[in-house]
Amino acid sequence: MITKYIIIPLLCLQLPAYAQLKITNVSKLPLPKSQTWSNVQAADAKSAFFTTSDYQGIWRYVFSTKSLKQITNSPRSGYGFAVSPDGKSIAFRRTLNEARGRVQEVVLRNLSTGAEQILSRGENLSTPSFAGTKVVYANEAKVQNLAAVTEPVLLGIEDTKIVLLENGVKRLLDPLAKAGTPSSYIWPQLSPDGKLIVVTEMSLGAFVCDLKGNIISRLGRRNCAVWTRDGKWLVYMKDVDDGHNITGSDLFSISSDGKKSAQLTRSTDKIELYPFCSPVEDKIFCNTLDGDILVMTYAEVGR
Repeated sequence: MITKYIIIPLLCLQLPAYAQLKITNVSKLPLPKSQTWSNVQAADAKSAFFTTSDYQGIWRYVFSTKSLKQITNSPRSGYGFAVSPDGKSIAFRRTLNEARGRVQEVVLRNLSTGAEQILSRGENLSTPSFAGTKVVYANEAKVQNLAAVTEPVLLGIEDTKIVLLENGVKRLLDPLAKAGTPSSYIWPQLSPDGKLIVVTEMSLGAFVCDLKGNIISRLGRRNCAVWTRDGKWLVYMKDVDDGHNITGSDLFSISSDGKKSAQLTRSTDKIELYPFCSPVEDKIFCNTLDGDILVMTYAEVGR
């Protein structure tokens, strides 16, 4: 007797496992409506730091106690600040108007004791960054406080170019120079492993490059793209405007090679802007156009 078998192809096992990011929870920090909050950052799972729309001061929100405290009221200090990887210190640049003119200071503040140390004072200072527990910054064109700094550090933008520190040496990076047209870069961010940079050229859109400026992938218009903590994905905002004001914005994700993307939010009552990915949790922070701070939990799921 011959037994006949019906072979059913298991197509589901043969298909590649495409993954994408998905938002699983959204919450809003209970902050006073008297301020329009923006520019949120976090270094650990304990607290978040942010400023206001005019950058006048920095605040800290502690999740366990649901408490809000102003860290500093220094003028323009919220424009460019950095939280140390251990969450114990914050560095910021404040801008003062004195009798002799504008003066800037880079300040390091201990978050436990409140003690402040003025690291530099001058007419043109960069916003500070952390290299481990050390604060690095530029005074005019010269980078300060570089002793024993070996890991790559991004210092932002100088003369429309990307400022990169490698082994304590400063370089101005212009990945699109070979295109033969002037470039103007914004929103540079180093990947968590320190090997790649995502940045936006204002006319040509976002792209990923290595530390030598070799372009890995072109992403198109992906505003304010930031790395997830595992370095596999980039989260960005897709904002629209009427020529004068922002009229809408949702958050999206895209793989660093530009091949996979997903819409993360579909809000009808909120305009989500300027995402920040936690370096220790699968969370995305952002502010809304009307000044709320949102916290989103995400997961990588199959499609």
